[in-house]
Amino acid sequence: MILLRKLLSYFSLKWGILLIAVIDIVICVVGLYDTEKLDNEAWYYCMLSAYSSHITGCSLLIIAVFLNKRILVLLYLVTIIIRLIYTSAIFIWMNVTHSYRPTLCILEYLILTVSLYFWFCAYSWYKALGIESSLEAESASSSQKGNNTQAT
Repeated sequence: MILLRKLLSYFSLKWGILLIAVIDIVICVVGLYDTEKLDNEAWYYCMLSAYSSHITGCSLLIIAVFLNKRILVLLYLVTIIIRLIYTSAIFIWMNVTHSYRPTLCILEYLILTVSLYFWFCAYSWYKALGIESSLEAESASSSQKGNNTQAT
């Protein structure tokens, strides 16, 4: 699988992830505002829980930028998939039960496309953190072997 090295060919992946988290929080806040318009209470609570958990995932992603913790990135990857599933379901449901709104469709497709790109960037950084940690472990074990041979 091809992994990204930069966000939008400009930002390094680490700082691009920080930018992604901030933008994604803004998208979620707008989405939370938009869920108030849902007339079905069950969908409202599903979307509320999806957006709230994703905001938590974005917050953990911001922390992961500074701590380089791989597990925090994994939590973001899971919450964005959950949010994408719920957002797609709401989008389909609204177009089936309500009238078709082209402006809403274009906006929703744009948000889904950007979210998928964000997921791919976060996944690339997740894999990069795994490569860095395996290299650190390998160098630590080789230096430990070097210390053992010097001691004998």
